[in-house]
Amino acid sequence: MNFWTTQCPDSCGQWLYLKPPAGNSEIGSVTNNRGWHFARALSKGSAVGPKGHFLAGTGFMAAAFSTQPSVGAWRNVTNRYLGLKFQINGKTHYGWARLNVTGGFGTIVATLTGYAYETIPNKPIIAGKTNGPDVITVEPATLGSLALGRR
Repeated sequence: MNFWTTQCPDSCGQWLYLKPPAGNSEIGSVTNNRGWHFARALSKGSAVGPKGHFLAGTGFMAAAFSTQPSVGAWRNVTNRYLGLKFQINGKTHYGWARLNVTGGFGTIVATLTGYAYETIPNKPIIAGKTNGPDVITVEPATLGSLALGRR
């Protein structure tokens, strides 16, 4: 994955983007009438796998402008996760990258603070998880299960 920032010619703002190589993508959405792609800033514990909405194009992360507040899901965040989908030997794998993004007008800095990926093709991974049981099951809490010490 390639990250870059650009600044408009008249210094009106700066943008942080993600550009995945061909065949790879990030979890995100298309949320406006211009068809812009926005990379999601996931929380720890989010599932990254085949059911995710992945974008194959450039993903907008954050922007800072001279005349308005900073925007984007990645503006001034700590320990947020980027869900990744990529190919190894023609097989799909899932992973995450943990990032801190800081800055405002004139300077946006993205710092990679951790990453992991699932070595088994097509198997989901949990954002922030690097080892432990392969399957996480979330069940609705009931009074009985809470009394037994289960969540």
